[in-house]
Amino acid sequence: MLSSSLTTSIAVFVAAGIVSLSASLLLVARIERAGTSLGLSDAFIGLVAAFCADAPEVSSSITAIARHQSTVGVGVVFGSNIFNLAALLGLAAVVAGRVSIHHRAAILEGSVGTAVAVVAALSAFRVLPLGAALALSGSLLAGYSALVALRPTAMQRLRIPPRAAVWLALAVREEALDASEASPRRERGRRAAPDFALAILALAVVVAASILMEMSGTSLGAHFRLPEIVTGGVLIAAITSLPNAVAALYLSSRNRGAAVMAEAMNSNAFNILAGFLIPAVAVNLTVSSFASVSALWYLLMTGAVAGAVVACRGLGRGAGAAVIAAYVGFLVLLVTR
Repeated sequence: MLSSSLTTSIAVFVAAGIVSLSASLLLVARIERAGTSLGLSDAFIGLVAAFCADAPEVSSSITAIARHQSTVGVGVVFGSNIFNLAALLGLAAVVAGRVSIHHRAAILEGSVGTAVAVVAALSAFRVLPLGAALALSGSLLAGYSALVALRPTAMQRLRIPPRAAVWLALAVREEALDASEASPRRERGRRAAPDFALAILALAVVVAASILMEMSGTSLGAHFRLPEIVTGGVLIAAITSLPNAVAALYLSSRNRGAAVMAEAMNSNAFNILAGFLIPAVAVNLTVSSFASVSALWYLLMTGAVAGAVVACRGLGRGAGAAVIAAYVGFLVLLVTR
């Protein structure tokens, strides 16, 4: 018979996960509507929506680190990033049969995602100071966000070689095409304030639910004597990544491969910045050796997936199954360490 404290922890964890998932979906939907009302580009709206969908992972990681459970916090970030690669790209390819991605968009997304993964791994292994890693990853994301926000005509006025400007404009256009066709049509010109208000409310609910989820998940891990890296990297990481996984399956079913790739890479990059590097710099975090191994696994998977997508212009069922197998290997490594 389960003890009352264990029953409470399970109930809180499940309820908080459901609430967090529901509020995350509402948050993303309202951000998309508000962005459309303001006339923002579809690619930029998709970028902001991907960041908003990361609220559960980021909140759970920051909560764990603030409670001096750094291994759980770091585990949530790298575990959720590895889960994202398996669910958003691997599972999507298996379910849809193939996730096709425009060549330029694949190169752009894969380059940014892999660069951030390299910075994260170097900082986890203490090769690169945390402050420098934060500055580098922040610059990469800021530059990419600014690029996506620009209109093609404005992009061609940048002080870069004309061929590079044209190439970047085409890459962003390919991504924007998927984002616009994957989103339901909405009226421009409507008031954005109500949507922003609901988005802020949903974000507050997500943060509160994620805090409860981290606390109850950690309690469950302690009860069953799970290593902290397993609690964070498997238990909490998987459930906090569900909003992104649901969105990716929807996009892949509509053959919007560039949008799926962008969501996976952007989500992972933002997790690294907001869920790992910023709190790590704030508390001068020391990453455990096994969390560093998780960072290396994340880097290798990111590089392999990005390379496969660029080489094959997408992922087929076989490649998707291989990505899922790599995630299963990561789980085996955590559980049997």
